[in-house]
Amino acid sequence: MIRWIRKYWKNIFLEHSPIKTISSDEKCSESVAYGEELSRFVFSSKHIKKTERVVKAAAFLPNSDRKTSVFRKSRMLPEEYENKKIVIAEKRDLTIKAVALINASIILNANLQIEPEESEHKWHADIIGWPLDKDEQKSIAQVLAHSARIE
Repeated sequence: MIRWIRKYWKNIFLEHSPIKTISSDEKCSESVAYGEELSRFVFSSKHIKKTERVVKAAAFLPNSDRKTSVFRKSRMLPEEYENKKIVIAEKRDLTIKAVALINASIILNANLQIEPEESEHKWHADIIGWPLDKDEQKSIAQVLAHSARIE
């Protein structure tokens, strides 16, 4: 039932969002739409509950610069997205254990911002605006993880 509700709201957001798919050849750093679907690549099996296919809060915690890296899945063509996962895994020399999908609206409603950051990768963005307090970060990451789904 919960999955159905999530899917319903996702479709509502996407229907009313000005999202269009643009190929990587086109230069674009446009702002992230409220209804965009974002993907967080998870490289640590410690960040997922395999039995429940759920992402843990730790997967969304920011790095030392108080940023969390995501990709703008809604903006990519399917083959472009699959290629992006391969490129990122090879660059990190790690295996992607899971992909957490989350709607931009969840992040924005958690009082965070999403900043397009395409200096290295097309359709990359950073979740920014994290509080300095670690406990507050964990609380927000729990909200994000609870709303995310494993691809």
